[in-house]
Amino acid sequence: MAAVVLAAARLLRGSGSWGRSRLRFGDPAYRRFSSGGAYPNIPLSSPLPGVPKPVFATVDGQEKFETKITTLDNGLRVASQNKFGQFCTVGILINSGSRYEAKYLSGIAHFLEKLAFSSTDRFDSKDEILLALEKHGGICDCQTSRYAAFTYRLLLRQRRCCPQPCSQSPEPLPWRGCGAEWSSSCGQAGLSPVPTQPTHSQLPSGLLTAVPSLQRPWGPSLLQGPRLSWGRCAPTRGSVLIGARVSPSEVTRCTCHVTALLSHVGPAPLSKARDTTMYAVSADSKGLDTVVGLLADVVLHPRLTDEEIEMTRMAVQFELEDLNMRPDPEPLLTEMLHEAAYRENTVGLHRFCPAENIGKMDREVLHSYLRNYYTPDRMVLAGVGVEHAQLVECARKYLLGTCPAWGAGAPVHVDRSVAQYTGGIVKLERDMSNVSLGPTPFPELTHIMIGLESCSFLEGDFIPFAVLNMMMGGGGSFSAGGPGKGMFTRLYLNVLNRHHWMYNATSYHHSYEDTGLLCIHASADPRQVREMVEIITREFVLMAGTVDVVELERAKTQLTSMLMMNLEARPVIFEDVGRQVLATRSRKLPHELCTLIRNVKPEDIKRVASKMLRGKPAVAALGDLSELPAYEHVQTALASRDGRLPRAYRLFR
Repeated sequence: MAAVVLAAARLLRGSGSWGRSRLRFGDPAYRRFSSGGAYPNIPLSSPLPGVPKPVFATVDGQEKFETKITTLDNGLRVASQNKFGQFCTVGILINSGSRYEAKYLSGIAHFLEKLAFSSTDRFDSKDEILLALEKHGGICDCQTSRYAAFTYRLLLRQRRCCPQPCSQSPEPLPWRGCGAEWSSSCGQAGLSPVPTQPTHSQLPSGLLTAVPSLQRPWGPSLLQGPRLSWGRCAPTRGSVLIGARVSPSEVTRCTCHVTALLSHVGPAPLSKARDTTMYAVSADSKGLDTVVGLLADVVLHPRLTDEEIEMTRMAVQFELEDLNMRPDPEPLLTEMLHEAAYRENTVGLHRFCPAENIGKMDREVLHSYLRNYYTPDRMVLAGVGVEHAQLVECARKYLLGTCPAWGAGAPVHVDRSVAQYTGGIVKLERDMSNVSLGPTPFPELTHIMIGLESCSFLEGDFIPFAVLNMMMGGGGSFSAGGPGKGMFTRLYLNVLNRHHWMYNATSYHHSYEDTGLLCIHASADPRQVREMVEIITREFVLMAGTVDVVELERAKTQLTSMLMMNLEARPVIFEDVGRQVLATRSRKLPHELCTLIRNVKPEDIKRVASKMLRGKPAVAALGDLSELPAYEHVQTALASRDGRLPRAYRLFR
């Protein structure tokens, strides 16, 4: 106690180390800057004399957020939104996709996706397109699925690969575009980019694969593009590189096996949905004229040579094989659910080309489709980070009055049918006991996806359905927690936290121009499939019950946060502008959407959920289905008050 009193006395007298430090350094308000000289006695809280006053960006109205739209004489719409920065994102969105293939061979849109940015009237190869983009710092984006961010493809002209440096190898080609990101990203992460002894195999399609085995964990955040190389061995002309973002389930604890095809490749910057096809480029704003001219040439003047079509056949065959081999079944389940929900119509048509149609694709078939759906009145040229007048001038220069490669005839067979929800079930029995790509085996699981019809994104109930989907949330049993991760959503609290044997329970909402689908994907051991289905049907029924105000506010806040954070990225703004203008000829601004989200009430959630439960369910099932309840039992459970399945009595077990 005496020591404490003595120390306090010294502090009051200014003695001791504190007093000496004050004498040595002076009062904090009058300390000299460490750099010495010019402003010795000015505190940091005061502005420096002679320095210009900074000008900060301010939000002084809605004019700066305005999306400008102009319609050209041929019906093409030009939409833009200026944004601060040196770079811009420009692209062409087309109202075409797999939903319009009822009168054509199924898989045409899939083929066109793979043929994107091939040779044109002005560019003899993909390399020339890359070089034209490189002059303006251009990159190409491809989002063909949830986990594939960029896909660079060129199919084998020579069936060979060289995993190690070899004097007999063809002359290596330099990395171009996005491909040079490997060394910096992996170097900062402390990972060695050189894999050990790649394992080579040949798929039934004839494609060679090389699977590297890395000695360190390789998280999914490192696989966000074509960043896979073989260290010292540059890609060669005779092979292919396919780099893709992988889901967390594809990364084992100590080893990540990544399937790759070695080669120099060209870009495939195209995003394809069931009802929209999008070609996009990001580049320096000074190169806007070059970018728009390149996009116009790629969309309207593709050569579609026999060699390119043959290589595309191999690419499609490989993708189909990869779809069936990958451990994550969500893309395949989503495809099956749409097939069950919209039996043989519109968005229920196959998004991927069936294997039997691969050999039937040729230039004449593709031109017949392009002639009807690649027309100016079904297109939007969208840009973010550009001046609207300049974008309109480029559109008139390259997209007005030009004759496409397939001729200028009027469209004849345009499918204008509306989606017809049918409901139903699609089952695929498969052995899921050996799906692991690495040495650590995955548990054998059965995957179920149950969906009900919601609404289109043009209806007023779209926002309540989006809030409901966010409120359900969910994820995998190994998802990381923390703020914003959805750990307080219903599927976590009521399902994953209470039933340890459930590996996954996730809610999804698919919305289109004339329909929508709200579904829940669940995974569990095959012996517990019946119990898992009953848990999911019970959660569907509870959607129409009491909605807690706290969980509703949390869902609305999380949805608003995700919306605003996503719209900070220029490519996301571009896609939002393009898709809204393509569908509605206008755009709802972010603050309008936030207002609609805030106005959602518990009564709205209960109303849309009750309406949804009156429809027939759509069910997709994959794996060991010996314990799967009958479709009629699932339908009965969703129509009941508690969501329970009818009791099944067996004479023999």
